[in-house]
Amino acid sequence: MADERLDKQKESIRLEREYREALSFSHQVQKDITAEINRGVDARTKLGKALREHNKDLMSGISNLQTSTDIANKMVEIEYQNMALIRSKNQYNKDEVDAKIASNNVALEGLELDYERLRAAEELDSKQGDITKGINAQIDKIKEFGSNLPIIGGLFDSVFGGAFDTLKKDVTNAGKEMVTQFAAGGMSLKNMTAAMSSFGTSMLTALATNPMVLLGVAAAAVAAAVIGIGIALYKAFKMGLDRFKELDAAAEEFRTTTGLLVSQTRGMQESIRAVNVEFANLGVSAKDVAKAAGDFVNEFDGLEQPSQKVLGSMVMLNKNFGVGTQEAAKLNKVFQNIGDLSAEQSQYLIGQTAEMAKMAGVAPQKVIKDMADSSEYAYKYFKGSPQELAKAAVQAAKMGTSIAEAGKAADNLLDFQNSITSELEASAMLGVNLNLSQARYAAANGDLIGQQQAINDQVAQLGDLTKLNVYEQEALAKATGMEFSSLVNQQRIRERFGALNKEQLAAATALVDSGKDINKITKEDLELQNQRMKSQQDMQSTMSALQNETGALKTGFADMMAPLGGFVMNSLLDGLKNIGKIALPIFQGLGAFARIFFGVLGAINDVIQAILGPIFAIGGAIISMLIAPIQALASKLQPLFDKFKELKEKTMEAVQPILDIFRSLGNMFGEMVGNGPVGYFIDFLSWGLGNLISLIGFIGKAIGFILTPIMTVIGWMMEGISFVGQLINDYLIQPIKDAVALASSALSTLTFGLVGGGDDETSSSNGSTGGEQTSSNTGGEIPMLAEGGIVQSPIQAIVGEAGPEAVIPLDQLASVIGGSGGEGGGRPSWVDEVVSAIRENKDVYMDRVKVSSEVTNTQERSGRENRFGLQGA
Repeated sequence: MADERLDKQKESIRLEREYREALSFSHQVQKDITAEINRGVDARTKLGKALREHNKDLMSGISNLQTSTDIANKMVEIEYQNMALIRSKNQYNKDEVDAKIASNNVALEGLELDYERLRAAEELDSKQGDITKGINAQIDKIKEFGSNLPIIGGLFDSVFGGAFDTLKKDVTNAGKEMVTQFAAGGMSLKNMTAAMSSFGTSMLTALATNPMVLLGVAAAAVAAAVIGIGIALYKAFKMGLDRFKELDAAAEEFRTTTGLLVSQTRGMQESIRAVNVEFANLGVSAKDVAKAAGDFVNEFDGLEQPSQKVLGSMVMLNKNFGVGTQEAAKLNKVFQNIGDLSAEQSQYLIGQTAEMAKMAGVAPQKVIKDMADSSEYAYKYFKGSPQELAKAAVQAAKMGTSIAEAGKAADNLLDFQNSITSELEASAMLGVNLNLSQARYAAANGDLIGQQQAINDQVAQLGDLTKLNVYEQEALAKATGMEFSSLVNQQRIRERFGALNKEQLAAATALVDSGKDINKITKEDLELQNQRMKSQQDMQSTMSALQNETGALKTGFADMMAPLGGFVMNSLLDGLKNIGKIALPIFQGLGAFARIFFGVLGAINDVIQAILGPIFAIGGAIISMLIAPIQALASKLQPLFDKFKELKEKTMEAVQPILDIFRSLGNMFGEMVGNGPVGYFIDFLSWGLGNLISLIGFIGKAIGFILTPIMTVIGWMMEGISFVGQLINDYLIQPIKDAVALASSALSTLTFGLVGGGDDETSSSNGSTGGEQTSSNTGGEIPMLAEGGIVQSPIQAIVGEAGPEAVIPLDQLASVIGGSGGEGGGRPSWVDEVVSAIRENKDVYMDRVKVSSEVTNTQERSGRENRFGLQGA
């Protein structure tokens, strides 16, 4: 075995080497070229030496060739070299050049021969590579499939995996061997055929020598078939189980909707199943059938359940004609009551009515709903004939009205006194003889269609109803007992389609007249009607019909498998019940044992607590006894502590008059300083400095007044001198003007706008001094009073921007602030002093800065200049 593996390994190495040599430049060709170009070269001569060197370089380039592309590039290179040698040839180097070209031509001939062989071998290798890759990919798929088989995948991989890997190697080697054989045998059809035949033989040999591969494929196929069958059976079972669940859910929904019990609805689940299967190709689901059954039972107050035929008719009419199941159930009850019919007979007549409406060209859904909603008029005007009610409903729909509307109009006409009065009023207002006696006669005889036709005959003489005014419209509607919009609609239909399409309507109503006596209709007749109408599918598109037919097949198959699902579910239920019969007593026994065990533990705990409980209770009582005197002492001392608090408050009240005396003395000393010699001296300094600043400002304005005309004249003179004037203006005049403007602005700032800048528009409307924001009525910045201020004339300001603020007149300030200072709880003396000082234009100091007189002066000045009061303070 070891020798066999070694031989296979050697064979693989040999094959790989020959394969590589077959796809590379032939060493034999290279040797032949070397021998041929060096034949007869005598290295002892000068020409021989030059030719030997040339041949050496030539063979050096050839020795590096591998692929056909390399050979092609080398051949192009040698040809370009020959062209260069030809251009360089002269009488002195002619022999050397000819010898080199001859060597090159020999090399070209040998390269061309091997190029064709190598190019064909490479093309064949590319093709065999594609083939072997495809075969190996299929082998990988089979191996992967077997390895991924449920349960046995691991076993398959361990048993057959090595055989598949060996087969892939054999396939790859067969392809390489074919290329090697072709390259060695030469380019001929016979050699190509032999190589390809060898490839096929190698493939068959690989399969024949790997029987485990065939066994693996067979095992995978069998496993796939088994798994496929298992999956199919599982899906079939799942469909049956889903079908069982669907039917069970539909029956449960029916019971939930109707409130009936399982014992009261045992046959309903089977009816739901049968109707669902029968009409599945209309898109009917079990849920649809359950809803129809619920609507029927609820309409009959749970006293009657629909038969399978009635139920099938209801869902068929719903899917084919759009008739709602709730309306169908309601109409079935109406037909039973007024015609003494059975549920099947009533449902048959509903089907006839739907067909009659279809033939008459009106919507069956609309007709059925009209009759279902008009039960009172059905009892009142149709004398116990459901057939007449059906025909009247179709005719009314064809006219553009309804039984409900016609019945309402009949009630109005039969109220003789009011009806005739309204008729006379409408005649007078419309200017025609409106005669509704024929309509009234038809209403009295229960002929609602004749009544509507008589009304339309009278309305026709009025022409276009839309031309009537509001009062005429209201009078006509009141006289006829109909909505004006309905009268307009009936008039339009009458004018467009004639009084009635009698042939079409006659054919429709004949369906009821020519048919079997409704009282003799049986369940079989209803079944035949269902099957006939089922095939119409008037409300389904082709794609919907196709989907429904597919769904019907699926439903039928699932229904076939439903008993299996039911059997499994019921078996599972029975199994669980049986397990419960054993498990529940065990659980109960374990529960009783747990109660005993934990009851014993509880009893032990109770004994322990009976011993420890009194001990802890006595300890708690002792602690409470010791703490009680401390708590009593604390409670007793609390009033004493409160008295000390009162003592503090009383002593402060007693000291308060002394504090007021010192406060008054302080105010007096402050008054002496503010309004005494010191104050007068400070006022003198302020007055003198103010006059000095005003004088400086006046001088600045005078200088500006004098210089401005001079500078203007100079400017005019400079304009006449283009170059020199421009230089003087740029380097002399303009700097002087800028300096003067700067000085004027500085004086304006220093003098608070009194000197300098007085003619500047911005200074008169939006200035700022001392860092204080100002504003005017012409558009300056509006001051914000978050830090307070005193205002004596109307201004615009922002308050409340930093929190709540109070805006209070000065004469009410003291009363708002209040205070305990002074006798009798009056306001503080400083408030009176501030108010008095401001009113008398006296000095008031805030943070050691005098503000009162400056405020007043600035306010008066700002009033003239339309500025805010504190801008110059």
